Amino acid sequence: MHAGDHQGDQTPISVPAGKFAVVGNIYASAIDFTTSGMRGSNIDNSFYVWDPNRGGNHGIGAFQTLSWNSGTGNFDVVPGGGSYGPGNIDNFIESGQAFFVSGAAAILPLTENKKGDGSGMMVFRPSITPHQLRCNLYSMNDDSSSFLADGALTVFDDTYSDEVDSMDAKKFSNFGENLSVKVRNELLALDRKHTITQADTIFLNLSGLRAQEYHFEFIADKLFEPGLRALLEDNYTLTKTPLSLSAATFVNFTVVDSARSYAPDRFRIVFIPAMPLPVTLAWVKAFCHDKNINVEWRVEHEVNMKQYEVEKSTNGIQFNTLAVKRATANDGRAAIYITSDVEPVEGYNYYRIKGVDINGKEQYTNVVKVMMSGTKPDITIYLNRVTEGVIYLRLLNQPQGKYYLQLINKAGQVIIRKLIVHTGGSSTELIKCSCNLSHGMYLLEVTKPGGSKKNINVLY
Repeated sequence: MHAGDHQGDQTPISVPAGKFAVVGNIYASAIDFTTSGMRGSNIDNSFYVWDPNRGGNHGIGAFQTLSWNSGTGNFDVVPGGGSYGPGNIDNFIESGQAFFVSGAAAILPLTENKKGDGSGMMVFRPSITPHQLRCNLYSMNDDSSSFLADGALTVFDDTYSDEVDSMDAKKFSNFGENLSVKVRNELLALDRKHTITQADTIFLNLSGLRAQEYHFEFIADKLFEPGLRALLEDNYTLTKTPLSLSAATFVNFTVVDSARSYAPDRFRIVFIPAMPLPVTLAWVKAFCHDKNINVEWRVEHEVNMKQYEVEKSTNGIQFNTLAVKRATANDGRAAIYITSDVEPVEGYNYYRIKGVDINGKEQYTNVVKVMMSGTKPDITIYLNRVTEGVIYLRLLNQPQGKYYLQLINKAGQVIIRKLIVHTGGSSTELIKCSCNLSHGMYLLEVTKPGGSKKNINVLY
């Protein structure tokens, strides 16, 4: 049943060729954009809405792009966040909500049979994720917190073309920072293109930046293939950063008062075949040694190698360089290297080795981990922020018992409640957050078995 309204069919909306038309939903029910006639040969497969909950450069909101995905039968939201949560889908225009459409001298029908069943703030459905790379741009505040400024999405499938067509979504510019993909001089919020073969490049386009700190979040899904690598190239710093093709990668960068630093084409993502290194990374292991953790690895047939970089992570996702070891054999012999982590954290410590040859080619070992315990009792969270929609709560040398958790917003409302039965000692608990949380600061209240409480500020 619809929401009890029956205003009748409306006068069809004329969409001028090559221009945008603004349309308002005057029905008391939501409009379902998946219904017949809302998309077609003359109506582009994307529409645009203003989301006041997306924050934006001045805290007034920003545009969201909703683009039709024929593989899932739903509309993808780019960049997501705000009212829509990270990377979700939504097929509805709510009652009273305005939206923008474009087409080729098209007619958009608004009729009774286009209405959805019921109405709500947002309607989410499970997403069937294709091969894709989501690029999010975060702006850093003075207090080191950040907010999602903008984002773009690239989807790969054999059924898509590398040309700009109706399956792509053009960029609708915000008042502040903008991130898009540039294809054939067109700026896109969503680029649907052919599956990666041997080599490919995604040309990122930035505008509206300020002289400050930013960071990228690259979320790859179903892109990993043996022998394929992805690098983020920075034309200002002349650096290349490897991107994970199976998880998230975070890359910090700074904009300074320099034309090259502000350049719209400063960044691009390059996919290249992985080349074998002139060495075999035979094994890597990590183990406790007094209060430190030793990382040891063996190489076979070492020749033309420059160095080995030991990378460390505290969550198994984000890795940073811990130490660099210069290659010492380089005469075809085997060699064993070892380094110490003198500042291990409580809980799991993750390590991997990156080998770099004299030509700059890189190769990674598998990841190894070591559990450390025995440090000062405490209750903390990883980075004091939500990471990948999850709060990583660390119970460090805590007593056995029940721990009650409450996530509270600024209005004092309890958003999440959770009970953890802790067996004692140290552990990391995962608290999954709702996808439609507004960005901002929250309070995580942890009530211990004895009744005392620990309050932790959490940034989403």
